[in-house]
Amino acid sequence: MSRSLERPALAVMFRLPSVGRVKTRLCPPLTGKDAFHLYRLFLTDLFSSFKDIEKDVDVYGFYTQDGLLSAMPDVVRDVATLLPQKGTGLGERIFHTFLQLFWLGYRRIVTIGSDSPDMPLGHIEKAFEVLTEKDCVIGPAEDGGYYLIGLKYPWRTLFVDIPWSTEGVLGCTLKRAAYLSIGCSLIDEWYDVDDLEGLERLVERNGNRLLSSTFAGELLDVS
Repeated sequence: MSRSLERPALAVMFRLPSVGRVKTRLCPPLTGKDAFHLYRLFLTDLFSSFKDIEKDVDVYGFYTQDGLLSAMPDVVRDVATLLPQKGTGLGERIFHTFLQLFWLGYRRIVTIGSDSPDMPLGHIEKAFEVLTEKDCVIGPAEDGGYYLIGLKYPWRTLFVDIPWSTEGVLGCTLKRAAYLSIGCSLIDEWYDVDDLEGLERLVERNGNRLLSSTFAGELLDVS
């Protein structure tokens, strides 16, 4: 059995940092340049946390191709194998992320985004544990979407005609999984930092523990 078949894969989907293209829902009160620096720290905190699990999990970073690779924090390259995202819409990009890793031989694949820099590693570890028994695992987000999805097989239909960026994402995905007879379990809920309320929560929860929360706290004090 190949190494990839024996080990699970974690895929992180993220944007290449670029002024005016990242964390735009935080502008205002943030400036485009502030949001750019904040997002780089999101990536730094998130990928730094994977150093504790990389001995057991193969980490991949799937990036959009609308920015500069040079703007990517060094820790991303240090921790992850980098691949470009494929597809046009969000659903197609998520599907192709699973598909690429499935082609590489992985059979337990968990995909997350980059909007939760303080997400506990235990959520990821729990997702891989669930995938030893179930075909699908989802981490619900508080806004009605999901911050994590894990699969044993890349079912395209799970990502087609989903009302992305609405509160109906999770419910629609679960109904689709049930229709396809895909055994699916939920893990603990978490939150995304994609608006001012989420940013304030990040600061309140973490204080100066993370680079992103420290910088965000300074920005919010100024604004």
